[in-house]
Amino acid sequence: MTPTSLRCTLLGTLTVRRGATRIRTGPPQQGALLAALLLRGGRTAGVDELVAALWEREPPVRAVGTIRTYVSRLRGALEEDRARPRLLVSADGGYALRVPPESVDAVVFERLVRDGRTAAERGDHAEARRLLREADALWGGEP
Repeated sequence: MTPTSLRCTLLGTLTVRRGATRIRTGPPQQGALLAALLLRGGRTAGVDELVAALWEREPPVRAVGTIRTYVSRLRGALEEDRARPRLLVSADGGYALRVPPESVDAVVFERLVRDGRTAAERGDHAEARRLLREADALWGGEP
């Protein structure tokens, strides 16, 4: 299992695929944790930050334990060897999901929009239109 074989969709229904195989991301809150980590772009998210992302107002008493459980389950789904994680790693009091940026549709979308704007600014409207249409095509529904 290599990180480059993963494809992660955030612009619509959350999905993770390895090749043609869809990986189960678990219950909604576990998926929300995965989405929060994907949006960090490989940077570490502290446990407190993840608790705030999953429970805006009043986290449950065992919120940190629940985060750990979700991470363990996601490792089981994503990692080749859960005991030696390479994708979903513990770091600096939190967790980071180390997948290539090009494997996350939201990251690709942002790059295409940025490149489209740059093309428009230099007067290449055909290229800008192509890039923005490609970005728009990534949307698969309501996130």
